[in-house]
Amino acid sequence: MATMRDKHSDGCGNIHASQGKSSHDMTGGFEDHSMPAPTSMKPLYLDLPTVAATVSLSAASVQKLVRENQFPKPRMLSGRRVAWLTREIEEWAEERPISDLIPPPNTGHNNRRRRSTSS
Repeated sequence: MATMRDKHSDGCGNIHASQGKSSHDMTGGFEDHSMPAPTSMKPLYLDLPTVAATVSLSAASVQKLVRENQFPKPRMLSGRRVAWLTREIEEWAEERPISDLIPPPNTGHNNRRRRSTSS
């Protein structure tokens, strides 16, 4: 038979097993300190579309740079799945030389003048 020290109520009528590291909180329930608080963690691995977006290149350009040994190679995650270590992508980006060129103006298709098609 469990003692009161082994089980506690969460204040909603539910009984939970105590792991011995509980403390009484201000609301009359117990607060469990045995599990670390969830933290936000950046991903360890990135897939090809995410890598391409992260470094502002197309997926084809990333693959070409990998073939030319100018970009980190992906790691095998399983038999048919590869991904890049986030740390290696960040290091590669930091190693890029500083450019003297200014960014070009927006050259997207939306800025081009449309030909008028008069009959």
